[in-house]
Amino acid sequence: MLPFLLSVICLCSIAPEPEYSTQVMGTKLRMTRPNQCTSVEENLRFDKAEQEVLRVFHEVDKQLSEWKEDSPIAKLNAQAGIGAVKLPEFVFKSVKQAIHMASLTGGAFDPTWASLWSLWDFDTHKLPSKEEVQSILHLVNWNHVELNSELRTVRLKQPGMLIGLGGIGKGIALEESRKILVDMKINDYLIVAGGQVLVKGLNLGKTWRVGIRKPDTPFELLGVLNVTDTCISTSGDYEKYFEKDGVRYHHIIDPRTGFPAMGIRSVTVITPDAMLADALSTALFVMGREKAMELVNSMPEVEVVIVDETGKVFQSKPMLTEVDTSIW
Repeated sequence: MLPFLLSVICLCSIAPEPEYSTQVMGTKLRMTRPNQCTSVEENLRFDKAEQEVLRVFHEVDKQLSEWKEDSPIAKLNAQAGIGAVKLPEFVFKSVKQAIHMASLTGGAFDPTWASLWSLWDFDTHKLPSKEEVQSILHLVNWNHVELNSELRTVRLKQPGMLIGLGGIGKGIALEESRKILVDMKINDYLIVAGGQVLVKGLNLGKTWRVGIRKPDTPFELLGVLNVTDTCISTSGDYEKYFEKDGVRYHHIIDPRTGFPAMGIRSVTVITPDAMLADALSTALFVMGREKAMELVNSMPEVEVVIVDETGKVFQSKPMLTEVDTSIW
């Protein structure tokens, strides 16, 4: 058995490793220490580091979740079409990053897509009609988010608009965690938060091994990434979905149509910036393979692995290695 299995799979060692698990931001957070961490003192330091990472994730969730009534984002959404809202510096910066990603991707990533969320229920398999989607789609437009950096205010221009930062929230939390771990002089670790992985340093003198799963076959791998000091983010149509009349409806919504993006099964982004990886894995999925590759090729520190609807694998450069089952 693998040590653990998610949208991305870490093949860290043969033996089970000490790790901490909890639910936060709607997913399981896991932090793995390297096998060379064996002394009592080292393990105590890592225990404290795990608690700090957990604290960071909960704090980021508290600040950025649109689902928490007292969060700054919830208060901003409540004032849509009414007036500008002054935000805490961290929250304003996060909104600004989301709008930048919307601009960079031509709206393939759009935080105002949250206006559509009420139409899609993946628990009850509710399929909205085209008319229902069209009645709300005009609210999805990142250009209608007005930022004032001097006053640190954000205004949602139209009543009913909603911002949701779920598409970059875990990436932001990983970046904040990285800062804490630098301060604590923790140099070797792997953190998994849903489809996001942050790796630093080495494990037994070697790079960390992160396996990319095949869509719909969680115990089979496309291949393995040998990485360090980077972030990996995977978005797939198999994470949350339902099928109706032979069509798969998944949670990666194209903000330009209001319906799930088609043509791709999964996108894995590899880049040192965790926030960028988080946002791009969604945006590239929406953009489609050709436009996704075109954008990635213009970004020197970004690589991508794409699986299209036929199961064919495309890489911006050769990165995946074959699976070595002897380490399982």
